[in-house]
Amino acid sequence: MKRATAEVGVAFLDLVHKSNLGPLEGWSATWKPILAAAPMPFHVDTRRCARKQSA
Repeated sequence: MKRATAEVGVAFLDLVHKSNLGPLEGWSATWKPILAAAPMPFHVDTRRCARKQSA
């Protein structure tokens, strides 16, 4: 459980700071057996994230 928590934190930071959804998707696939419910996909507007980074 601790490893899953650490990995999701890093995956979340990749999403927020690099607009990279890949690690979070990989985390979901890896840890799906221990989840109470599968996470629902959500849309990430990478254009909006890119504008924040360039500002």
